[in-house]
Amino acid sequence: MLAIVGVGAGAYAFPDVFSIPMRRIAAFSHRQEAFLNANMELLSADEKDNWSKPPRLAEPTVEGIYAALDWSWSNWFNYTGFTHLSEKEDESVWHVLNQRGTGPVVAALGDSHLTMLAPRFKHLFDVATAANQPFPTMYYRGRSGTPPLTCAPNHTGDVAFIKSVKPKVVFYSTNWIQFLRAGGGDDGPKADEPKCCHSSYVDSCDYQNMADVHELLERFKAEVRDMIALGARVFVATVNPEGPECDPLNMLSGGGVGAVAPISRAAFRKKHDKFISIVEAAIQASGATMIDYSDNQCYNDVCEVVSMREGVPMFQDPNHFNSFAARNYLTVLDQIVEAAFA
Repeated sequence: MLAIVGVGAGAYAFPDVFSIPMRRIAAFSHRQEAFLNANMELLSADEKDNWSKPPRLAEPTVEGIYAALDWSWSNWFNYTGFTHLSEKEDESVWHVLNQRGTGPVVAALGDSHLTMLAPRFKHLFDVATAANQPFPTMYYRGRSGTPPLTCAPNHTGDVAFIKSVKPKVVFYSTNWIQFLRAGGGDDGPKADEPKCCHSSYVDSCDYQNMADVHELLERFKAEVRDMIALGARVFVATVNPEGPECDPLNMLSGGGVGAVAPISRAAFRKKHDKFISIVEAAIQASGATMIDYSDNQCYNDVCEVVSMREGVPMFQDPNHFNSFAARNYLTVLDQIVEAAFA
């Protein structure tokens, strides 16, 4: 979240302190971008929408890992092409893509796990524009450390704004397992106003119990059903594999490449099943369509932390995709735009 971003940005403000010179990092970043521009559109859909599909065409390198770190921090909160709807120019304000559009509206709400997806929607807008095809007007708000739930102080206003723009599609994306942890245990009555856990795992969240979790999700279901009753199709993202294994910082060891082993999707889901299961049950019961980023992240049970084609990290920290991964691989998001014209 923001605290992590601040630390990361500070750590990489002066990358010359590392053993890999800045010019090599920059050169690798340019080569990576050139590869993307020259080849991504030539790949088959099956090849470019899953970064874990064999065979491996590029091995991870120290240069590639540092380049990914440099790329990630310089492109974090990447709202290029979006218009700010506030004088406050940061990732937490409402943004709009295709503001002058006259077609259907898409509204997206979440935390930084919505912010990280913006490059994909901008890419889809660019593709549509180049092909002279229509694209919806997209209102977009990602508040770091703040889930799209009633525990958030700004949530009522956000929901009112969404309803005011009369969207045909609504999309929610948040890191559920940070905010729903029930450190207060399985017993106990629900609070009158249940709280969400603080972001970044800064405490044990003993002020939230399972009754609170269920109440927050009941309120979320009611909100989604309300959006559907108003004529919107709703998409909600579930939880995808994440963890310290995904952090590029943990892929370096003694001046060389360290741990880059893949994650098991099944093992991750089993570890977090207590909360993933009730979140997904709530999504399904609400009538929303569930989005699963692991459709693009994992091949069967294998979730590579460096891409099979480019050999570079796909995350910028333990739980956020970097802009390269979001822009070029997260095709599971395309159905949100398509639904606006259905």
